[in-house]
Amino acid sequence: MKKSVKVLFGAAMISVLTAMTSLAAVGWVDNGDGRWWYSIKSNNSDWYRGEIGQVKWAWIDGNQDGIAECYCFDDGGWLLMNRKTPDGYMVNAAGQWTVRGVVQTKSAYIHSSNSQD
Repeated sequence: MKKSVKVLFGAAMISVLTAMTSLAAVGWVDNGDGRWWYSIKSNNSDWYRGEIGQVKWAWIDGNQDGIAECYCFDDGGWLLMNRKTPDGYMVNAAGQWTVRGVVQTKSAYIHSSNSQD
């Protein structure tokens, strides 16, 4: 009986962990306390971050609309929001670089798997 329970428990844990792994994706991750980082690999093993004591700027088209916004990350990989960055630029509450209140953008490449012949 104990062996059956252990096997059943082990199978349940594998199912749960497999389901959780499938939820990992490239994109924005909220740590639950209002801080964000951006995963650049589907297994969340890599993210944008600056070198020690420096920031990292990245153009990200998070909503895949063909327009990328520029975001600033600290050396721990956390998105800077609603403040002046250490290198003197302003970012809004969403972490987007702004100049005189206007979000700075650029065209982004959108890969489409749908082809129309």
